This record gives sequence, structure tokens and C-alpha cells, in this order.
Amino acid sequence: MAEKSNEAPILVVDDDSTILRLLDKFLTKKGHNIVVASNAEDAMEILKQNQNIGAILSDLKMPGKDGDEMVKDIRGMGSNIPVYIMTGFPENDKVNKLNSYGVTEIVLKPLDLHSLEKKLYFTKNNDQIS
Repeated sequence: MAEKSNEAPILVVDDDSTILRLLDKFLTKKGHNIVVASNAEDAMEILKQNQNIGAILSDLKMPGKDGDEMVKDIRGMGSNIPVYIMTGFPENDKVNKLNSYGVTEIVLKPLDLHSLEKKLYFTKNNDQIS
């Protein structure tokens, strides 16, 4: 298992506990620090309490507040944190909303974990994570 780094944690948000466990295990093994939330409301609370989150990886469709609404709220807080939205159903109106809210990238499901980890690693190493 890779050693934990001192990097800012990645907040992973998904209502599917299987996906949360998979991403937590995979990204932790790759050396990332991970914080998980099972919905957008919990994710927003984590962000308010922890200004050190380096990036967000979130599902689009969740009960309650969807990922696009969460991105809008994050940007409304004045945060430019990189946000990656995962979806298996990239609807044009949702994609347009996400782009207008400043989402970093839309990641299509089924996930290619190695490609995803490279995106997160690239973001971290190009000082885009604040």
C-alpha cells in the first residue's frame, strides 16, 4: 500500500456506498488522502469545516441535492476548487449547467479508475488544487 502523502484530501461524494468504498480504496492505495460523503449536503458541511479540501469527485445524480446544484453552491461560496462530476447519463442540459458553474471535468461512467487517478494526479501536480 502506498504511503499517505501530505496533500490536501480529495472529497469523494456518492450516494452509492459501493462506489464510495471502491474509490476510497483505490485512491488511498494510489497515495491520495480521501474524505467521503454520501450526499451533497454532507459534502457541503465538510467543505465548510475543512478549507483544506484539494479536489472534489462527485456523482451527478443523488437523492436530495444533485451534483450540479452542489457545484453551484461551491462556486457561490467563492471557491475555485477543482470539481470532477461522474455520470453515466450526460444529459445536455445538465452538462451545460455544469460547464456554466465551472466544473473542472465530467467523468463518464463506467469509470476508468486509472484514467481518473491520472486526472487527479495531474491536477495536484499542476498547482490547480488550492
